[in-house]
Amino acid sequence: MDKVTSFQYFIFVFIASVGVLQLIAAGTGLKGILFFKRKALDYLFSFLAIGGSFYWFFQWHNRIDTVMRQTGLEGAQQFLYFCMATFAALVFTLIGSSLLKVRGKGQPKGNRQGLDALKEMSYFVAVKHSFRSKGDK
Repeated sequence: MDKVTSFQYFIFVFIASVGVLQLIAAGTGLKGILFFKRKALDYLFSFLAIGGSFYWFFQWHNRIDTVMRQTGLEGAQQFLYFCMATFAALVFTLIGSSLLKVRGKGQPKGNRQGLDALKEMSYFVAVKHSFRSKGDK
């Protein structure tokens, strides 16, 4: 009998969380953390990541009927790995989207702060702009 490992659960939550973050960013217009320039590709990536991770975790080898009912992670373990995976997904999304937008060097438009800044610029550019703004005052 195959047992659900903490690594499998971590990967499942990580991939699904990246998909959810991309879906939210595409829906709210946070262009700074999108992986693709076209919204259609972001939506497609989101649905494939979320759906694919759920399919892989629950349906692979008919896991939902045989394995999940008999063996699995305890609640405290699930909470720990869920928190670690969602945090890792957020860090991965911020770093990955910033690295994908490195070529687009230019002065950020406007003087947006906080999450609103991610509507026009990547995370790294927003952090750099934030420190520059405080130094100028």
